[in-house]
Amino acid sequence: LPLKAHASLAHAVGYWRDRIKAVEAEAREISKNPKAGLSSARQKGRLGVGGENVLSLNGQWNFKLHDAPPRGEPAEYDDVIEVPSNWQLQDRFSSRDPPHYTNFEYPFEVNMPRVPEKNPTGCYRTTFSVDSNWRKERLVLHFAGVDSAFYCWLNGIFLGYGQDSRLASEFDISGTCCDGKNTLVVKVMKWCDGSYLEDQDHWWLSGIYRDVCIYTKPSEYIWDYHIRTPLHFSRDSQELEGVGLEVEVKIHGCRTVEMLETCSVRLSLYPRDSDFDYNLLEHDAIKATLGVSKDKWKPHVAGLTNLTCTGKAFFDIKVPMIDVAGRKVEMWTAEKPSLYVLVLELVDGSGDCIDCESSLVGFRSTRVSDRLLLINERPVKLKGVNRHEHEPDRGKAIGE
Repeated sequence: LPLKAHASLAHAVGYWRDRIKAVEAEAREISKNPKAGLSSARQKGRLGVGGENVLSLNGQWNFKLHDAPPRGEPAEYDDVIEVPSNWQLQDRFSSRDPPHYTNFEYPFEVNMPRVPEKNPTGCYRTTFSVDSNWRKERLVLHFAGVDSAFYCWLNGIFLGYGQDSRLASEFDISGTCCDGKNTLVVKVMKWCDGSYLEDQDHWWLSGIYRDVCIYTKPSEYIWDYHIRTPLHFSRDSQELEGVGLEVEVKIHGCRTVEMLETCSVRLSLYPRDSDFDYNLLEHDAIKATLGVSKDKWKPHVAGLTNLTCTGKAFFDIKVPMIDVAGRKVEMWTAEKPSLYVLVLELVDGSGDCIDCESSLVGFRSTRVSDRLLLINERPVKLKGVNRHEHEPDRGKAIGE
């Protein structure tokens, strides 16, 4: 999941409150009039790609479709296209490169790892400006999904190459972005050597089909986090006896280790269907704030030259089974997908928030026992497990 880059806990809570209300409103609209409601929901567009420190680049981009990849940075454009989208589903491009479906056969002659010379290529260009205050921070260009491979340039400077159609690609543009207008160019190829691995029964659709955005981070920031929710059940009755929350947080710093070790990570947990007025981790028996300790592991991040130190914090928390309002912590099931909002704050020595992230969390256990798949210790059967991102009109560029 992309980082949200919230400015504070209050902004994170407001982000989810507004997002949940918007989704519920669209669901009511669709339930009243499925056809008209769905069309209206599509026209409203997506619900945003992040927090206050995120600049969305979604919208109309200059575009040109080539029959094969042009050399170097593209310079010619004769049309426009909506981002995110698939070019095969645009009437003016589908005649040259129509959508097609395959199941077990490759859509081109097999000659691993080579792909056909006739390789439809979409060239994109857009411009943007960033807030002057952002220029003092770390800037990251985020592509949530591009099919199948792409090169990109910013202000004529080559940023890099991205591949793997279902994973995000990020580029540090702190030293490349300038004041005023910036020009971003992306060259997307339909086929690459990864297409041999990505071949399966689905519609082949190409282009920038997920969100594109720029987000900013301070000198010390949350780089990554991993959440686990171990559940503990009674051996006899299989009833839930305990709820755990394990959170591993990775911190990056661009100054000194001493500066990083003055920081702490603070967690908050709210029921998704509440007014965010009660934090389940605000309890005397719970240590929801931990200091950042030095991490020996220093990753190689392409384009990130100013990373000087890394830190980490690990939480192992027992969540109260019943909150102050008498409500039980609910497990996630397919029939009732109960979710909670977890907010992670990186705070300095004075207790002020300097970076903030958030994520939806569900409490669920999954294991296999005696050839049975158990979800929350209840056996379940799966019917139909081959699912692709696909929307009738927008293809892979699905909404919420």
